[in-house]
Amino acid sequence: MLTSRNAISLTISLAVISLLWTCLSLMRPPDGDGLRADSYGTRGRGQRAVFDTFRELGLPIRRSLGPPVPGKLENARLVLWQPSSEIVRVEQKWLENVGDWVREGGHVLVAVGVEELNLFDPAILREAAKKKRKKAGTAEIEVEPQSLWELLQVPRVSVKPLTTEDSTVENPLLPVRETRDLRDIFQDALKTGQTTSERTKVAARASGVFDPMLGQNRTLSLPENALFQIQFGDLVPVGTITVPNATSQSISRSHAPRGNAGVDALRQVGNPSPEIITPHHDAERRVSPSHAERGNEDKSPADTCIAARFAVGRGEITVVSIPALIENSVIGEADNVVVLSKLLTDGEREIVLDEFYHGLAIRGNPMWLFAQRTYGAVTLTLLLVIGLVVWRESVFLGTPLAERPVSRRAIREYVEAMARFLREGRGAGSWILSKLRDGVLWHLRREHGLPPEQHSEERLLAAVGRRDPDRATELSNTLQAVQSLMAAGQAGDERRAIPLMRRMVECLSKNVTARCAMKSPKSFSDKTT
Repeated sequence: MLTSRNAISLTISLAVISLLWTCLSLMRPPDGDGLRADSYGTRGRGQRAVFDTFRELGLPIRRSLGPPVPGKLENARLVLWQPSSEIVRVEQKWLENVGDWVREGGHVLVAVGVEELNLFDPAILREAAKKKRKKAGTAEIEVEPQSLWELLQVPRVSVKPLTTEDSTVENPLLPVRETRDLRDIFQDALKTGQTTSERTKVAARASGVFDPMLGQNRTLSLPENALFQIQFGDLVPVGTITVPNATSQSISRSHAPRGNAGVDALRQVGNPSPEIITPHHDAERRVSPSHAERGNEDKSPADTCIAARFAVGRGEITVVSIPALIENSVIGEADNVVVLSKLLTDGEREIVLDEFYHGLAIRGNPMWLFAQRTYGAVTLTLLLVIGLVVWRESVFLGTPLAERPVSRRAIREYVEAMARFLREGRGAGSWILSKLRDGVLWHLRREHGLPPEQHSEERLLAAVGRRDPDRATELSNTLQAVQSLMAAGQAGDERRAIPLMRRMVECLSKNVTARCAMKSPKSFSDKTT
């Protein structure tokens, strides 16, 4: 039977079970259920394929969810793939240590993401810092954040787009752009069962230290607009990987079949204008031509550098401008996996995929950090310190105090103690006798329904006499005896005062006549005189 008590117990049990289940789920690794663009991701933009492939091939590779500590990177290559500019701006101390570690012989690989491209520019960072200080009204002496390249001690390195042409300018010679509706895209995806995604195929050429690694020309197949160029000023790289300029005929385009129609459809919706064009409102759709197909606008014959390695002290820093190379959707096409493996591996060094600056720890399960040794030790230390502080505040150190005995006295002992206290001093007997008389009279007036303001003893005796004549007679005699004793100044005589007190207390009984008849044929008044 579901009683109130059982219902409350069931509710509390369900709440406790739900809380425990939530805590356990939060302590799982922050894998995001494989939906994000990280080393746990299993979707198109994820990187799980590379991680699992390297694991199956026996290559040393692991994830790092905590800040990069040089002490834990011995004989390892740190991979900063698409680091978040916001985290880089806030957590700069760790990257400073990484820069010092590189000068001592460490190896770092950096691949800048598309959305983070301009945010690593030192000028943009300083301008953003000035605007933030101006808005907050802070002083100019605040330390400005450094860019990623400055922290890694290669300040002249930068990653730029292949073209700076304003894409918002409409060319009248091109077909009219048409933005497709989300419903139309999903309907096409459901009809065909697959979608097409444009690929840009380029021939990559290696030089320097990369030449013996690749051995020959390799072909890269990447999504459209996924190529960026590395600029390094007067720095001399020890190795580079280049692709022909946009004016070269080595660039080709193809439509690679994609199995995940829903993801592709959402990707088209996110950027509909540059991908989907209907010429003169014709029903036939085609992909818009790139700047290379529109004309020879870029006359520079130099190749575009997409990967470069620089010697910094005794270490090396490798910069990659094609972050899409590691994605699950393109890793199996052309020679992508070969080029990526040559970029990531470095002899017997362990590959450490940094997920701290990638933002995985922030987006994931925060309680999972407690299961790690470092964070768990810090948490237990803080709890221990808090416990010691609370214990110290609640416990007084020193000689223990004497235990106070527990009082086991009866109420009679308290009454006797109060009586002894009241008997001390001059006039105590007269005061006690008068207070007892007033108390008896007040109780009798209340018993017989007389108003409190009527203090006449005659009215009280008349009211008592109508109910119990013997009781009225005894009360009258007792009051006269008390008055005589107090007038004679002998109220302190216990031999005479105590019997009078007993007589007054007995007057409170309602059955004085019946009790007197049962005990003796003599009158009650005769017995108490």
